[in-house]
Amino acid sequence: KVRKSGRFTFYTVLINVLGYIPVVGGILSFILQWVLTAESMGWSLLKPYFDREMRKDMKSQIRFVDRHWFKIIGYSLPVVLVGFLPGAVLFSNYAQAGAAHLVKITHHED
Repeated sequence: KVRKSGRFTFYTVLINVLGYIPVVGGILSFILQWVLTAESMGWSLLKPYFDREMRKDMKSQIRFVDRHWFKIIGYSLPVVLVGFLPGAVLFSNYAQAGAAHLVKITHHED
């Protein structure tokens, strides 16, 4: 947990510094922070499956997230974006369903 939050904090600080670049920095920092938040959210949604069903330690979790990064981002980026809308919390079960589906389709690969 500490390692994951430390990584998130480190990259957030770098992205915020990038935001000070005129014109491009604001847009680029928004997009990078959006992706970083989506990765963190996807990992958090997968955590119950890592612990209970897949029984993965932290190194195995990191390898899994690295291997399936595009799939994790694929379902969590839209969820983070929709999260900006009022009432979006009503659809948060779909995010968990995306994580469950990812585990189902990749469990045999690992």
